[in-house]
Amino acid sequence: MEKLQEKTKDVKKENNKHTEKKKEVKKSKNIKVKIIVILVIMVLVLLALSTVFGITTMANSKIISGTSINGVDVSGLTKEEAYKKIEEKLQQRQNTTINLKYNDYENVLALDQLDVSANIEDAVNKAESFGREGNVFVNNIDTIKSKFSKRNIEVNVTLNEEQLNNSIQEIGAELPGITKEYAYCIEDNELIITKGVDGIAIDQQTLAQTVKDNLNNFSADVATEMEIPVIEEKAGDIDLDKIYSEIHTEPQDAYMTENPFQVFAEKDGIDFAISMEEAKALLQEDKEEYVIPLKITKPKVTVASFGDKAFPNRLATFSTSYAASNVGRTTNLRIACNKINGYVLQPGETFSYNKVLGKRTVENGYKEAAIFTTNGVENGLGGGICQISSTLYNSVVMANLGIVERHNHGYVTSYLKPGLDATVSYGSLDFKFKNTRSYPIQIKASISGGIATVSIYGRNEETEYNIKLTSVVTATIPYDNDIQEDPTLEAGKEVVVKKGTTGYKSVSYKEVYTKSGKLVSKTQISSDTYRTIKGIIRVGTGAKQQPTNPTTPKPPEKEPTPSTNPSQSQEPEPSTSPSETPGDGNTTTPDPSEGKSDP
Repeated sequence: MEKLQEKTKDVKKENNKHTEKKKEVKKSKNIKVKIIVILVIMVLVLLALSTVFGITTMANSKIISGTSINGVDVSGLTKEEAYKKIEEKLQQRQNTTINLKYNDYENVLALDQLDVSANIEDAVNKAESFGREGNVFVNNIDTIKSKFSKRNIEVNVTLNEEQLNNSIQEIGAELPGITKEYAYCIEDNELIITKGVDGIAIDQQTLAQTVKDNLNNFSADVATEMEIPVIEEKAGDIDLDKIYSEIHTEPQDAYMTENPFQVFAEKDGIDFAISMEEAKALLQEDKEEYVIPLKITKPKVTVASFGDKAFPNRLATFSTSYAASNVGRTTNLRIACNKINGYVLQPGETFSYNKVLGKRTVENGYKEAAIFTTNGVENGLGGGICQISSTLYNSVVMANLGIVERHNHGYVTSYLKPGLDATVSYGSLDFKFKNTRSYPIQIKASISGGIATVSIYGRNEETEYNIKLTSVVTATIPYDNDIQEDPTLEAGKEVVVKKGTTGYKSVSYKEVYTKSGKLVSKTQISSDTYRTIKGIIRVGTGAKQQPTNPTTPKPPEKEPTPSTNPSQSQEPEPSTSPSETPGDGNTTTPDPSEGKSDP
């Protein structure tokens, strides 16, 4: 019996345990259900909030936070506001002129002449679409991430690489102490070889990259000053065999052919008057200049004997004025004209002004005349010959010939508008053009009565055009004054020692018209910058003069009578102070060019 009761109790306990277990399981299930329900509700709430957040973000037209373009923060801006902000940064760069310096040498690089541009619209569209271009969840994640991490959109600023490289090359040609390669020219019966000089060269690649990096960094103000990077460079050795192969010719008479029409100019026979071994022995001497005697054989028939038959048509002509009273400069102009006068250029051949004129030396007849250097106005041999190269340049363009090499002066000239000149410097800057016509051409040059004229003669093509070379000044650059205190001058007084020269930026165009006057094409052929020249003003710092007590003059006993002698004119004498020095009767100024160049 007791055992039965105990068994019954055990069964009841087991049943109770089972019941309790069921209750616990049921309770656990209820808790899980509640958790799932709560999680579902939370997810639904989050989805709803996310959707609302996403819709709100989509509806907001402003760029999300943490967004920048080329380092410029555009967070919270509308698309239009961001575009305007970046455009202002670009325009700041487009209108900047960078001052380039190397020791005491200075030059400028005008960015507005490099066609600086950027696809701002594309960058702004990317900034505006960030956080809006995916689905709601991706957009929300991007938006939240932007609160903690920055996002920069790169916009690539582009420029005219060719124009940049040309500008850097021209600056490099003007640097003081640059490497000069050997050069040669023929004067009368002598071959004159100038030895090369070791020096420096502008690091063109580094400077170009620095300029481009400067343009792309919108987060900082564009740099307005840069040091010119340079590298050391050795001049090449004189290659006498190469020189001989270039100058050695047999004498050739001039002749013409009718079908096809061609004119072949005469050629002097040129050979060394000494053996090659003797010539090479001369080069072993340590000298700056070597002279090798030549044997010149003249032809029997010249182009001049053909008269107008060889070159019947004047293709173009251009004139500039000069001061005939300036004897030295006029002499140099005449030499330059005589050198190029009568020169015949076959189709496809290239003319080199430096090669034809040769080295500017006293022995070759050149005189001292005013030239522009990096230091201002100085006297130099050959001053004025750039006026002939500039006159020739205009005539060449008008004759529809191809320009191979041309450089503008460092400063503006008075005999031509900005953009219409062509400077040269023996050994560095040259003016070259190619005969791109079907027939030979001949240059005729002369000076007379203050007018220098260069004409191009040849034979008309089947279709001829009228060519105009025009230029537009796009900006003026005001000059600075160097103020010098002068204790010998009364305080408050000023004396202009040297008047400054304004700088300019210009763009030149070649306009092609039919003979009836219809415009066929208008092509930009150059973009030039002309530097300023500082003025010099003396400012008095001395003590002011005290006025003296006026005295009453005694009345004259007799009225003066006017003088009848012209030499006793009552007109005041003209001032000859440095700021008012009389000119030579013409407004022509010295030709600007690089240091010790041939203007």
